[in-house]
Amino acid sequence: MPMLPLPRIAVGTVQSGVSHRAILWAMIDALRRQGLQIQTFSSRACFAQHRAATAMTGASPRHLDSWLMTPEQCRELFIAGAEACDLAVVEGPFDVALQSSGAPLTDGESAPSSPLPKAKEKRGGSLDVLCEWLDLPRLAVLDASLLDGGLSDPPGRIDGVLLDRVDSGSRQARLTIEIETQWEVPVLGSLGPVPELRERLRDLGVTGRPNDELADQLGDHFLRSGETERIVEIAQRRCRLPTASVELPVQGQPASFVQSCGSPPTASSAAPPMADLTVALAYDEALNCYFPDTLDWLELSGATVIDFSPLHDDRLPEADVVYLGCGHPETMARVLSDNDCMRLALREHVRRGGRVYAEGGGMAYLCHQLEAEDGSLHRMVGVLPAIARLNPQPSEPLAVSATLAEGCWLGPPGEQVRGYLSDRWVLEPTGLFTPGLAEPEYHRDVIQCCHVIGSRIHLDFAAQLHLLAGFFQPHTARGDTNDPWQV
Repeated sequence: MPMLPLPRIAVGTVQSGVSHRAILWAMIDALRRQGLQIQTFSSRACFAQHRAATAMTGASPRHLDSWLMTPEQCRELFIAGAEACDLAVVEGPFDVALQSSGAPLTDGESAPSSPLPKAKEKRGGSLDVLCEWLDLPRLAVLDASLLDGGLSDPPGRIDGVLLDRVDSGSRQARLTIEIETQWEVPVLGSLGPVPELRERLRDLGVTGRPNDELADQLGDHFLRSGETERIVEIAQRRCRLPTASVELPVQGQPASFVQSCGSPPTASSAAPPMADLTVALAYDEALNCYFPDTLDWLELSGATVIDFSPLHDDRLPEADVVYLGCGHPETMARVLSDNDCMRLALREHVRRGGRVYAEGGGMAYLCHQLEAEDGSLHRMVGVLPAIARLNPQPSEPLAVSATLAEGCWLGPPGEQVRGYLSDRWVLEPTGLFTPGLAEPEYHRDVIQCCHVIGSRIHLDFAAQLHLLAGFFQPHTARGDTNDPWQV
């Protein structure tokens, strides 16, 4: 099997409640200045609140997940996302950080065909398991301000350390000697307290991205002690990964897609079920969170993806399916509400029997009203009979497994759905809708209204191709004149 050289590392925290964001971005900027193209991967297939690393790498973050994906899927998606870059960085907390906080962990042995016990689903994907599957060198982030009691035993198998919040040069020298002597791994870089920079990072909020000045300042601090050449050398140590071997069947869909859909190609299915499928994708400042691999699979499978802006456009592209991703519509609520033409176009799409899939912020946009950041309510599309209110204290996304209830265009009744439940939006019903999931505790997390599916669960379709196949199934519009949201 052909082998690909893929320089790669994992970067993660090993202490409970510690963020690796500042030093990770500082390291990325320092490596970027060495002329390296960096591709970041999250160790869980859910949307992080801060996606600002894109401003430093120039590439949208991608997602891997040992809970959602098989080892083969992870390897295939990793290779597809990393083969055009110089260095792949997989980031997240290592299991020891979650264990010390008492958070439930996945054992990493699950696959879509073998559900985890619910107690182990809550956290989801494991960075440690990805390190095993992808043969990743491990860089542990240590918060020096939490090491006053001295070093404990090494946090599992690691290949290097990044020291964060080091308050002086003498302390950095002492910690470096202790770590390299006791743990026998190198200290590869550090970042001081830099309170002004960290305050600016906090001020970015959930939608902001660091400007060039902030990125350069973070990189400057890292370069004072960072050994970028040694980091790259460690990333290049591992054996080469085998390339994914995917053959395209006669009907033009990737083999793994067809296998996941459950039926091999036949002589009578020489063309895709819906070769001319067009997907209208909402993409602007309000709605912009998608799994890149999902979009890749749509196009690989024969779909035409056309983007549009709910904020700025006055018409909807002609499409079979409208796909509204997550984002932060609460920050643009008034502008979204004022775009009467787009709201009307979406209602007409549904009235004609068109399909819509909407997640998170996209689902909130389809409701009767949406709550803005200041607490005011704004009229939205009105397809889903609910008011979407912001949760003032959202929790960490929760890994959940459930089954489709009555079935929908995504799949038949009993089809398994796996993803990460986000409670940033709370639905207050104003009418009747059909629960999309069979489990009572998830009745308001996926809802249906005619051919509209709204979900608080983020689904990475690249890991669940049996659901992505629903986009391509032949679909007949109702063709009536009834108001489709009166269920």
